[in-house]
Amino acid sequence: HWVMKKAIFLATSGSPGPVYIEIPEDIGFQQVQKNEFSSYIPTIHSKLSADVENINKARRMIKESTKPIIIYGGGTKRGRDRHILKAFAEWLRAPIFVTASGRGAISEEDPLFCGLAGLYCPAHMMELITQSDLFISVGSRLEETATFGWEASLKANKIIQINISEQGFNLLYDSFNLQGDAEEILSKLMETSIPREDSYQWIEFAENLKNHLFREKDAVTYHYNQLRVADILNVLNSYLPKEVVFVHENGLQDMWSYFYPYHALKAGQDAITPSEQTPLGFGAAAAVGVAQAQKDKMVVAIV
Repeated sequence: HWVMKKAIFLATSGSPGPVYIEIPEDIGFQQVQKNEFSSYIPTIHSKLSADVENINKARRMIKESTKPIIIYGGGTKRGRDRHILKAFAEWLRAPIFVTASGRGAISEEDPLFCGLAGLYCPAHMMELITQSDLFISVGSRLEETATFGWEASLKANKIIQINISEQGFNLLYDSFNLQGDAEEILSKLMETSIPREDSYQWIEFAENLKNHLFREKDAVTYHYNQLRVADILNVLNSYLPKEVVFVHENGLQDMWSYFYPYHALKAGQDAITPSEQTPLGFGAAAAVGVAQAQKDKMVVAIV
């Protein structure tokens, strides 16, 4: 009984996720009474935040920055108020990137959105990465796919990592770490206005790079005599309703669906990705699970 209670607590606390329970052979065939679990009372979690001194230090780092970049990871999708993510980016006036597992945390139609981080970063957006002087990572472990190709820039510049669990911090990089609930920390950071010179020029620079991406997309789609993945994604994005959950399979053709703007999530759409696990068959199995959990939404597996 206590093992189940602990498993449920771990699955719903801190950084929520699956928990593995190993049942010893000598008790594997014992009968369990259903009423033994009927008295379980869910734990009420308080929103934890970093202390005032560390919040102020992060504010000073932000004030000294002229070209910040935000990276939203999968942890930001567990929040209760995702509007804070948009509000923080507008307060900071910074381009937004998401990790593969962070897709859906913010609408990819947002003017500040610039694509996926690391491995899937559009080549033309790398100018933003090399010129940035501050990276703010929220709810991400900054795993290999999220940092691929960005390593030199990350090591050369200041980084603020925000995570609810100490296991979430990537210690390969020298960074200032804030532990606590991301929504709570971002809200506290925004309590004071921080004027930054040339912030609008930084946003304008990002917009010009994005415009190049869309011109490139227009040149690629529907200009050949064969049907390609990019064309299929273009049609999907045009006709599917807003309430859609995309599930990604691991494979070469699936790569197109990570490349913004060939596939861009609208407000209300979400994505489930294999992330670092990369098992073949993930897409089909996960799509069944998502369809069971969210019966009011359409599920599209890109396999």
